[in-house]
Amino acid sequence: SEGAIRELRCRVRHKEGQWLCMQCRETLLTPNVEGEWRYILGIALDVTSVLEAEEKTRALVAKLQSAKEAAEFSSRAKSDVLMTMSQELRAPLNSVISLANLLDATTVNPTQKDCIRTIRESGESIQGIVDGVLRLSYTEAESAASAQRDVSHAATAVPPVGNFVPEAVLPAP
Repeated sequence: SEGAIRELRCRVRHKEGQWLCMQCRETLLTPNVEGEWRYILGIALDVTSVLEAEEKTRALVAKLQSAKEAAEFSSRAKSDVLMTMSQELRAPLNSVISLANLLDATTVNPTQKDCIRTIRESGESIQGIVDGVLRLSYTEAESAASAQRDVSHAATAVPPVGNFVPEAVLPAP
């Protein structure tokens, strides 16, 4: 019908041999007295570079998403290892510190007392480090859990290449 706009995409071969993707719009104008269409108003726009850019962007987004997932997996694994290691070290350290306190309560000579003090202080120092690592692991695990949300990627916004402006009014064949 007159004035209705038809839109289509097609591939055309350039005179130099490469394939182009064209975005075409056309409308029929002014039928003659016999009811035949006399004119077609149309425009074709080369959108090849836009489509290529969209494809590259989609590929890059997929690659970034994959890298993000790998980094999150590594972070969780590291936190799990640190947490397990810290918990495994705590029991023997508590035993060493407790035994040092028991030995210190017995009658021992000053040299032995000095050795016991060194054992206890070293154990407490290591226990402080282990507790810090354990706290850090818990904090990382909590922040990772709260940060996990579905990151939805909006459709790639591509600025308009140009307005569809009638370039020619051609008589219908």
